Amino acid sequence: MNWSTRNLDVEQFRNGDSIFQARTENELKYATSNGIPAFIELGLVEGNHLKYGYLYNGYAAFDKRGLIPRGYRMPDGGDYIKLLDLNQALNKTYIFNDDVQLFDDYTDELETSKKLTFVLAGTQDPYGASVGYGDYVINWARSELDGDAQWQYCVTIVNDSADSKNQLWWGKDGHLENFYFIRTVKENPFISVNTSNGDSLISIEDLTVENRDLVLRVLSTNGDAIRLVDDSLKSDRDEVMVAVASNGKALVYANPIFHSDQEIIRVAAKSYSRAFQMADDPLKANREFVLDVVSQNGEALKYADSTLRKDPKVIFMAYKQIGEEALGFADESLREDKGFIKKCERAYR
Repeated sequence: MNWSTRNLDVEQFRNGDSIFQARTENELKYATSNGIPAFIELGLVEGNHLKYGYLYNGYAAFDKRGLIPRGYRMPDGGDYIKLLDLNQALNKTYIFNDDVQLFDDYTDELETSKKLTFVLAGTQDPYGASVGYGDYVINWARSELDGDAQWQYCVTIVNDSADSKNQLWWGKDGHLENFYFIRTVKENPFISVNTSNGDSLISIEDLTVENRDLVLRVLSTNGDAIRLVDDSLKSDRDEVMVAVASNGKALVYANPIFHSDQEIIRVAAKSYSRAFQMADDPLKANREFVLDVVSQNGEALKYADSTLRKDPKVIFMAYKQIGEEALGFADESLREDKGFIKKCERAYR
């Protein structure tokens, strides 16, 4: 496992745009109330980032411009769970043993003189209060299951008390306005790609605009790899289409401009129903489009506009795909219509 030695402390997105730093409680409240991507020092004390890193709100942590340096990624719950087996508590800092490889300062230099530590520095609420110092620390994390809902997930590492020793709390309780730390994981520097001579390993550094054909080959068999490509390619429709055809979850990493693209949403939703959740509202209310989507993946029904969940034909098409589960997303009037339910059951058989 390849982790960075310290919490993230960048002040710009990957495209060079500056991130707003809230230096006072008023500025923090301004960022919170206006949904502005922002970072802060712990306790709003200048220089604390040198020890603790910065805290970022969810608007910054998951901004499509990319917060985390290229070659690294935000860990998911599985990454933290793997650490649990290596964990040993020492005072109020969590230390992980030598099975963890560390990379220092985002320079790709292997750091052999340190162990992975998580200082229990608490967190900062959206209105200026520092809470939990010495008791826990909260880090933003991706969900390995629900990529499109990544903004809601966080991991809490708690103190070594009798009732919570070596615990991770993992859940959907991280709202966008909260400020949490970020610890990153180094990406594998190579990715497998199919060639006429079998599988070959390609450096992720080669997934650039200049090697567009190579990127297409990689994405055709590993759509999730779109997270690794040059940021400009995430706005390239051909690249995105190939990626979502291979893996619908690739839409999570694509430019949001494609959330209004019917064909890309249709292709992505075929293998990943939550892709339809990311679709712009007009698409979710477009009856013909929704019929098309649920006819290939009935689970997408739960993200359709509420008016269409009263539509017998829409529910019928979803039922043909996923059976009675579709009724859970249907309007109550259809769930109580015995004649309609029998019709659906006959079609499903």
